[in-house]
Formats: sequence, C-alpha cells, structure tokens
Amino acid sequence: MTKRKKQQKIYGFRPDLELKYLFTHADRISIIHLINTLFRTNIPDDSIIEIANTEFVEKNFLKSKLQDRRADIVFKTKELPYKVHLEFQSTKDTTMGLRVFLYGLYTGLENIEENKIVFPFSHILYTTSGKDKKGKDIVQLCFPKMSEDATHYEETIVSIAVEYTNLLAMDFNELLSDDFILLSFMYFYQYLKYESRTNSDKKVLNIVEDLRKYINALSKLKQQDRDVLLRSIDTLVDDILNIIKEHENISKEVMDMLLEEYKTIADVRVEKAVEKAKQKSRQEEKENTIINLYHLGVDVPTIAKGVKLTEHEVLDIISKHK
Repeated sequence: MTKRKKQQKIYGFRPDLELKYLFTHADRISIIHLINTLFRTNIPDDSIIEIANTEFVEKNFLKSKLQDRRADIVFKTKELPYKVHLEFQSTKDTTMGLRVFLYGLYTGLENIEENKIVFPFSHILYTTSGKDKKGKDIVQLCFPKMSEDATHYEETIVSIAVEYTNLLAMDFNELLSDDFILLSFMYFYQYLKYESRTNSDKKVLNIVEDLRKYINALSKLKQQDRDVLLRSIDTLVDDILNIIKEHENISKEVMDMLLEEYKTIADVRVEKAVEKAKQKSRQEEKENTIINLYHLGVDVPTIAKGVKLTEHEVLDIISKHK
C-alpha cells in the first residue's frame, strides 16, 4: 500500500512576493537606505532610483536547468555606474550562486559596452535554515586552455563570491534596528515556515510578546513604510493563527491573547483605511463647495479664504471641473 502524500498547505503569505512588494512600495528614501546597508553603497537620499527590466534574463536561459527563472529585482540609478540586483531565496538551492552569476551576466549583456560586460552588484536575501547570518555563495568558473606544446590542457579557476544576508539567522533586535526594520516582518516567517515553533503555549506567548514589541516599533516609521509592513504582517499572522488552531495543545487563553494582538494589527489597518476614506470624502465635499460658489459668481480670493486653500489650489480645482 503506498503512503498517502501529505497535502501541501497553501498560505496567503509568500515571502518572495512580499519582499518584492516592499521594495516597490516603501518610501523611496527608506529603500535607498536599505540598499546602502546591504551593498555598502552611498546613494544620496535625493537620488532617483528605478526598477530595471529583468525579462531578458528569462529569454536567455534557453533550455537549461534554469529555464523560466528570472532575477527578482534589479535597481538602477545615475549615482552608480552599475545596477543593483537583489535575489530572494526561502529554500536551499545548490544552483543559487550560479543563478545569481547568470542573472548578472545577462544583465550586463543587455547594455554591453565595447569589450566590457558590466556585472551588477548582487546580494541574496535568504530566509532559510542552515546558513550563517551573513556570508558568501561561491561559484568557481573553470576555463580550460591547451598548453603551448599541445601535450596537455591547463585550467584557470576564477572564483566568484555572491554576498548574502540570512534574515532568519538574525535576532529580533537586529531586524528592528534602523538598518533592517523594513525587512523586520520576515522575523515572524520562522513561525510559519517551521511549524514546530508554534506547538505549545510557551511558544505562542513568545509570538504575542514579539508582536507587541513589533507594533510599538512600527510607530516610529513613516506612514508609507508602516502601511507596507502592516500589510505584510497582517497576512503572515493570519497564516500563523491558522496553523496554531490545528494544535490541540494550545490553550484557549493563549489563543485569545494572540487573537487580541492580531486584532490590534487589523484595527490599525482598518483605522487607516477609514481615515483615508474620510479624507477623500472631505476633499470631494470641499471641491463641490468651490465649484458651487464659483458658479454663483463668488470671486476666487473669497472662495480661497472660505475653504482655507490658496488661490492657486482653488483655480486648479475649478480648471479640473470645467
């Protein structure tokens, strides 16, 4: 009799997608600071930073083992003569170093200069066990060359080191530091990835304590960054709750404590959504008042004073509704 395969769980939290969302939606200056931390670059705060195309990577892999793979995210800025490549990896992969090298090669080939291929700076963000906090994935390239007397061949070995940061090997306080707080939500991924870490009251209470500390830490962030992180932690904790509900040895009291912390996260997000809707409603109401007054023949300076806007802002609203 064949063993029945364990059904794979489907979670709402996808680390690769969440990290990509983070790097495309967080505040630009925060992203610049994080890139400077990971790559030891010095991009100024007022720089323009863009996400570069990565589709060419997929086209060039042909029918190799790496077909249908593409670089996760590549940035470019006029402040650097090279691009910056970030790769997100949540499982062990023996081809990781090779993949990053090939992504770099095809990134360089896209804008090849005369006799020079400019590789990007590459860095891997790991969320996996079995790796140090920081390190390098080494790729060795072997170039065979026939000897001058044609009796044997010689080898030239070139080692390529790709730096990485393993987020799950960092402790909570490190991830809450100014350098890494944008990636801090990934700390809780360990409770989802390694389900054995959520199978007792004591372990769940650790999550509760960490969540309280985390919510307090988010209060010091800019609104845009806080919204991005709340979105990710919301999905992540929801999945953790579903796992915990399957453990019979988790008491109702402890489960309720975690639900209360999750409710806090959800409430913060709802409050922001409600406030945003109110602001939109107030803006629409103000614009309607301006248009009505304008049609009644009230002059622009008087309207501006009444609605507490500048004359230029009032003229813009009138122009938009013509």
